Amino acid sequence: MTYREPLPECCSPDDAEEITTPRILYRLVRSNPPTDNDFRSQRAERPTARFNVSECQARGVSVYVNFHDAERQTRRPKLKGLAVCKLDLTTRAGRIRKTGGTSHHTWWPYADYDILANLPNGEFMKIVKLNEVLEYYDGILLFAACDPIGGNYLCEAIDAVGDYDRYAVVGVRPERMADFRAGQVDLRTLMLESPGGEWYITAADGAIDDPLVLEPQHKPLTETEYLPGGDDYFLSPEETPDGGTIRRALERGKVVTLTGLVEQANCGAGEWALLTEEGIQSGRTYPGGPGLDGLQVGKRYRFKCAPVTKLDSLSRDKQTLYLHHVENV
Repeated sequence: MTYREPLPECCSPDDAEEITTPRILYRLVRSNPPTDNDFRSQRAERPTARFNVSECQARGVSVYVNFHDAERQTRRPKLKGLAVCKLDLTTRAGRIRKTGGTSHHTWWPYADYDILANLPNGEFMKIVKLNEVLEYYDGILLFAACDPIGGNYLCEAIDAVGDYDRYAVVGVRPERMADFRAGQVDLRTLMLESPGGEWYITAADGAIDDPLVLEPQHKPLTETEYLPGGDDYFLSPEETPDGGTIRRALERGKVVTLTGLVEQANCGAGEWALLTEEGIQSGRTYPGGPGLDGLQVGKRYRFKCAPVTKLDSLSRDKQTLYLHHVENV
């Protein structure tokens, strides 16, 4: 079999694997979109250099099985300015062998394999990193992100695949993000304003601060089930959540029901405490919800509450019970 570049004798190695099924790999490249020069070996790029690997490996193409391993390489000073390109290899793409402690592999492409024709997007992968958590409830539901050149994105939780949460992602103009933070524009409107109608899906399969790879979507966002159902999903600028946040908490089915004697009913501060069999439980009211007027200290009531969890300044979970319904018992 003829290879893309001339190889020394007994190369590729006997223990290299023939690529017989489709697979995804990642490669560091310089050009956008990538060109054939981005898939040259070290030897082709530096014909007279001495390398600390075998000549066979030096004449192969470095790739990674894991995206994060590839992305971490771009932080090295010598590789600054490179970006990660996704490869969708098909059968007869060549031979491959693991050659590093991480997921680094060396790939020896066949001469008749058209690499550029098998790039999924023909360009760099778009990568963002979490910038700020905007809504949290038993996990991150909504967050702001940015890309390496300062672009702003909004990421909304849509579902989970295995242990990974998936998010719908749209680009957002900075002034509109400021409007959203101030509670002046709803989430649905903001998502529909994405420049060019472009949107993406990403999976959070690593640590919270790991880069996220955006997969472009071709079906219009309006034809999916990922948009908020109404135009009343606002980000409340106050510490106390609005009615929309409470409603979404209740829709997720985690209502907390408490029965006990009222210990405190501070109408002005919107704070309450209930003595139950498990001890004293406390919480707050919210705008548009039931108030504390008429409650009698020492009298028995049943409270139905929406638990809302946020991250505090130390990134710890902090849950507050918001009163949604009151019954005399």
